[in-house]
Amino acid sequence: MFLVRTLVAIVLISLTAAISTQADERCRESVGTLAAIEGRAEVRPAGQAGWEPVRQHHVFCPGDVLRIVNGSGVAIVLVNETVLRLKQNSTLSFAGEPAERFLLQLLNGALHIFSHRPRSLQVITPFLNGAAEGTEFLVVTETDRSQLIVFSGLVRASNKQGTAEVAGGQSVAATAVPPHVSLTVTPRDAVQWTVY
Repeated sequence: MFLVRTLVAIVLISLTAAISTQADERCRESVGTLAAIEGRAEVRPAGQAGWEPVRQHHVFCPGDVLRIVNGSGVAIVLVNETVLRLKQNSTLSFAGEPAERFLLQLLNGALHIFSHRPRSLQVITPFLNGAAEGTEFLVVTETDRSQLIVFSGLVRASNKQGTAEVAGGQSVAATAVPPHVSLTVTPRDAVQWTVY
């Protein structure tokens, strides 16, 4: 299973590397490219009020907000070769221009991340933030809590109440209390939706 995911990631990275060389006139520096879509997704471009449908190979700019409708899913490859998969009913904001670390804000839903570059990505949710240290992990945000499940590598999870290092096979959940790390018996069950 790991080999299949790795091969899919390599294909997606190769595909979008060629596409990302095409400059998007909306922004000085693109954040990533929509590599695959199943169903329907919409983007609210930075500085605009309305939503527009997105199609495969759409280039995202800093400040864009992406939402995935019910029964749909997408895969995105960031310009730093990080692969993101978003589940149905998810909303993600590309919060700022990539400098040393990408900043993503998961407003709701589920985001699966595969990044082999240490300290290249930070995910912000209403209850819990995660800084990747080169890893594969899942972030789920609901109305009253956020959860982070690490498959491999290390993620530094934090919120206003505290910080915790979460290693492969562990998960952390938070509401308005300090993050609490626990052992996840079958962490891969949480991302079965990514295989589409």
